[in-house]
Amino acid sequence: MRFTRVPTKEDFDWLSCEMTGFMRTQILAAAASFRLAEHLRDGGSTAEDFAAVSGIESSMAFRFLRACTKIGLTACSDGRSFKSTSRLQALHEETPGSLRNKAMVLGTRAQYLIWSEFLTAMRTNQAQASRALGASFFDYYADHPDEAAIFRATMQTVSERVFEKSDSAIEAGPCWKTMSGTTRI
Repeated sequence: MRFTRVPTKEDFDWLSCEMTGFMRTQILAAAASFRLAEHLRDGGSTAEDFAAVSGIESSMAFRFLRACTKIGLTACSDGRSFKSTSRLQALHEETPGSLRNKAMVLGTRAQYLIWSEFLTAMRTNQAQASRALGASFFDYYADHPDEAAIFRATMQTVSERVFEKSDSAIEAGPCWKTMSGTTRI
C-alpha cells in the first residue's frame, strides 16, 4: 500500500491522545464535581487529605490524583503531595470564566452516553438520545433532576459568555443602534 502522506510520530501521538479523550473528560468531570481546584488552591495535599475532604477512599484518591497529574491538572514532585496547576484553577468555581459546570455536564450520562451512539446514528440516521438514554434528551432530564440542574447551570454560564462577547462587540464598533433604533456614535 502506498501513502501519499505518511503520518508522523506527532500524528500518531495526536490520534492516540484523541482516542483517549473520553477518559480525560471523565477525569475532568470528577475533578470539577469533587471541587479539586478548591481543595488544592492554597498548596499541596496528599491523597489522604483529599480523601478525607472528598469522602472517597484514599487509594482511589491517590489513583485519581495521579490521573490528574498525567493530564496536567495537578503536579507531584515527591510521589506523595499534589499541587494545583493553572489548568486546574480553570475549574475553580470562583475563577472568572470557570469551566467547572461545563466539565461536570460533559461527564454526565445524558451528555456522555449520547456520544456512544454517534456511529450508529450516522449509519441509521436516527437520533442518538433515545437509543442511549431510553428517552428523548429533555424527557431524560425530566426524570434526572440532578443532571438537569448541571445542564441548566452550564447553559446559563454559556449564555452569559455569549452575551458578554456580543455586548462588547456591539459597543466596540464605531457606531451602533440601540434597541429603540437610535444611532450612537
